[in-house]
Amino acid sequence: MKSNQVISTGLWAMLIVTTVSCGSGGGGSRSDSSSTPLPPLAPEPVVRSSLFEPADGHVLFLIGQDNESVGGNRNNIEPHQQWHGYLDLALPKPAGITSYIALADDSNSPQQNVPDGYAIAGLHAINNEIAGPSCLQCYLDSPAIDWSNTIVHLSIWYGSPSMVASIASGSRDYLIDEVVAFVGQHPEIPFFIRPGYEFEYQYRDAGVSAESYVQAFQRIVTAFKEAGLSNISFVFSAASVFTDLAEWQNFYPGDGYVDWVGYSFFDAATAPPANAGGLTFARQTGKPVMIAESCLHDHKITEASGEAVWHDYFDHLFAHIEAHPDLIKAFAYINADWSIQPMWVNDPFWYNTDSRLQNSSYISQQWQNRLASDDFITGEDAVFEMIGFEP
Repeated sequence: MKSNQVISTGLWAMLIVTTVSCGSGGGGSRSDSSSTPLPPLAPEPVVRSSLFEPADGHVLFLIGQDNESVGGNRNNIEPHQQWHGYLDLALPKPAGITSYIALADDSNSPQQNVPDGYAIAGLHAINNEIAGPSCLQCYLDSPAIDWSNTIVHLSIWYGSPSMVASIASGSRDYLIDEVVAFVGQHPEIPFFIRPGYEFEYQYRDAGVSAESYVQAFQRIVTAFKEAGLSNISFVFSAASVFTDLAEWQNFYPGDGYVDWVGYSFFDAATAPPANAGGLTFARQTGKPVMIAESCLHDHKITEASGEAVWHDYFDHLFAHIEAHPDLIKAFAYINADWSIQPMWVNDPFWYNTDSRLQNSSYISQQWQNRLASDDFITGEDAVFEMIGFEP
């Protein structure tokens, strides 16, 4: 058992069928029938959410990204289907679990299994499995997961440029309210909320303006703040630590809306220098860093390749984390066979990727050794105590 310390404080896009147009729906105090993006919300909220930030030199370990890859839970539509993955292995328990949803209305899409009275796929019941099954409620229902000591890392995809504009204008307030209500039903669990993840890859490159992106992010955060929830912490994330500082600054929603900054780490060919855009931005804003998605793309972990993959990727990942003990406070690993998931089979970045640690005894042992360090906060530690969360 590692020692505990008390302190004071993907590239996954779901391909889903959506039937909502920019002008549909709307509810709550933020509703607006206009399809024109509203000006930035002002003033920024005064009350900050809990940071859930460990002490310097301590790093939360999270696991994802679909229910089958994570394991330890079952399909709540077909209960006989038990998913076996990382949680079923003799490897370090995670301090948190990554799950994904899209802020879209799939209530009229039978294949998405959205329960009556709800609209969002993957929140209450299993969605379709084109990128692996996704069901946050399935995790919460699992007796194999200790929810008195486990964090949820909830990543929210916006979708197309028109969807971002409709979030900003208020047309999707009823969807935001559904997520807020869900999180509010679990005040005993801390949630990292990561809206509009990988802002430059998913949104800037698709033509979304910084103004529209910021308005959408602010609107989501404002809804959580208005609900008075105290079990939330917000993450603003990019696809890469190398993204130019100016882009981080341009798309930044503001200090009152962001608690952590994050980025993905899929390629270790070039070690990020201390002045990389993401690291510089984190220091400028005084925010802790979450490596929000990580694994080596375009490689398959096998018994034969394990040692080479460890040195080519994992050595660099851990070196990057350990080089910035004052900044990097969480990392989320993706333990999945991307190559068999329909979303990725024709994607040149992912179709040749199997990042499951259990495929190599060498990697499994090295992983066990590295996470046994007191530097990493796992499910064997007093997670809530170490992030300053009191249910």
